[in-house]
Amino acid sequence: MRDFRQLRDWAKAHNLALEIYRTTHHFPKEELYGLTNQLRRAAASIPANIAEGFGRGGNAEIARFLQIGMGSAYEVEYHALLARDLGFLKEETYNRLSSQIIEVKRMLATLIHKVRSGCYFPAVYCSLFTVYPIGRVIVTTSPSFGALSAEIVPP
Repeated sequence: MRDFRQLRDWAKAHNLALEIYRTTHHFPKEELYGLTNQLRRAAASIPANIAEGFGRGGNAEIARFLQIGMGSAYEVEYHALLARDLGFLKEETYNRLSSQIIEVKRMLATLIHKVRSGCYFPAVYCSLFTVYPIGRVIVTTSPSFGALSAEIVPP
C-alpha cells in the first residue's frame, strides 16, 4: 500500500491548498461563488489528485492523476494572477503564492517524469537512487523478508 502523505510533493501541494484557503478568505464576498471558489477548488485538486493516483493500480494510473494535478496547478497559477490583477491580492502575497505554485509544479514534473520512466517503485521513492541511462532497472521485493534487489537489464 502506498501512503501519499509520505510524499513531499503531496505535502507541498497540501500546504499550498491551505494557503490558498487562508488567502481567499479575505476576497470580496461577491466572489465567493466566482474566483474564490475556482481558486480553492483548483488548489484542493492538486493534492487530491496525487492522493487518488497513489490509491490506484499502477504507474500509468499514478502518472495520469499526477498530470491532472499538474493541470490544476496551472489553473491555480492563472487564478492567482487574475486575483492580483483585480486587486484582490497584494503584490507581496501574489509573489509568495507564485513561488509556492512554481515549486509544486516543479516537484510534480519531476515525479511525473520518474513515474513515466519507470523509476518509481511502489515502496521506494526514486530520489533515493542514482539512475544511469544504461538500461532498465528491475526491482523485486520479498514481502515476507522485506528484501529489495535490483538488476540492470540492457536496453
